[in-house]
Amino acid sequence: MLLFIPFLLIVSRLNPKKNHFIGNKAPEGRYFGRNNVGILLKAQRADILCLITNSFLSYSLFQINPKKNNFIGNKAPEGRCFGRNNVGNFIKGPEGRHFMPNTYSQISIHSVFAVKGRENIIVNDWRNDLHKYISGIIKGEGATSLAVGGWKDHVHVFFGMPVTLRISDLVGKVKSSSSKWINESKFIKDKFQWQAGYGAFSYSKSQRGPVIKYIMNQEEHHKVLTFKEEYFKMLNDFEVQYNEKFLFEFYD
Repeated sequence: MLLFIPFLLIVSRLNPKKNHFIGNKAPEGRYFGRNNVGILLKAQRADILCLITNSFLSYSLFQINPKKNNFIGNKAPEGRCFGRNNVGNFIKGPEGRHFMPNTYSQISIHSVFAVKGRENIIVNDWRNDLHKYISGIIKGEGATSLAVGGWKDHVHVFFGMPVTLRISDLVGKVKSSSSKWINESKFIKDKFQWQAGYGAFSYSKSQRGPVIKYIMNQEEHHKVLTFKEEYFKMLNDFEVQYNEKFLFEFYD
């Protein structure tokens, strides 16, 4: 294999001002690709040699040790698949081998969102049921529900975030599904809504315990601290830049 590397360098220098494209055809004078504005380009002799050399070198690399998982592409030699499909599942080859490492993560997110309007205050009669319902939404979306709590005008959710989801999608699902459940349950006279937006803050696994305890003791915290004070403290503790004009409407 090493014998081909100097040859590749020499061929590449034959025409250093030309771009090397991989397209449909490579014989000299024929069109074999497009540039970045869609114009067809003609092959040059140096380009052809580079294409041939690169192709041969790539083939040689694939043949050195076809059982290793150091390939780039969709299929390994002998047709063994080693990538993922569009939904993130591994594609197994005939021998059941995985040719790429799995994806692992540990992401803990604490999110906060607020009710819209004083008339939508969350009262004791159905507050706990709401928190249980939100926990079920989080689990249903494939995340790990670590804690759900809150007070009259806001909700805290703490969850383990999978790599297959985005925070905005998960929080959006929680808000839309829970508001629908509240309205269908007729807990309030008028239409219930959450305010637009949310806060999201990340924690390490070692910090989960204190965060869970904090969320589950919201009633005690808000005997001495308003939601506005709490939220500003969170933003400042995490050094989040913000504009007060675009924060929640507070009803303290």
